[in-house]
Amino acid sequence: MKAFWLSCGKRFGAKVTTVTALSDPAAALDVVKQIEFAIFLTDQQMPQLTGLEFLAQARLIQPDATRILITGILNLNTIIDSINTGEIYRFIVKPWLHEELLVTIKNAHQRFEMLRHNQELHAETQVVNKALAAQVAKVAEQNQLLENLTPPCTGTSINPCSFA
Repeated sequence: MKAFWLSCGKRFGAKVTTVTALSDPAAALDVVKQIEFAIFLTDQQMPQLTGLEFLAQARLIQPDATRILITGILNLNTIIDSINTGEIYRFIVKPWLHEELLVTIKNAHQRFEMLRHNQELHAETQVVNKALAAQVAKVAEQNQLLENLTPPCTGTSINPCSFA
């Protein structure tokens, strides 16, 4: 698998900083609590937990990470469960095509980066909206002060209220 990850990095120019492979799902969940991941790629058939169970738990810890399930046995229950519990991004059916897996991982990483960028934009928008709301309140306050300083319109020759 190491050769695959190296070729993936060379082919797509991916910024792969950490590839972690663990065979124990419980140990993997401990690592998920400590390190942020962009992609979770797991097999459905694992000891102790299924891939879906692992991905559902990983989703609770890192909801933005893209989840990919590899399975040799694809059935309707697996598909329904993956949608309902793990929110799987893609299924990869064994045996997979090398190019398909490469493209799936590239797209999964792009999805993660897009989610992060959207979160940053949302945070920036919240800051700008807060500043804008403060400005609107300030203008409303200034308008109120102006109204208090302007004498009421009486319709007399001294104060005819003509704005023409």
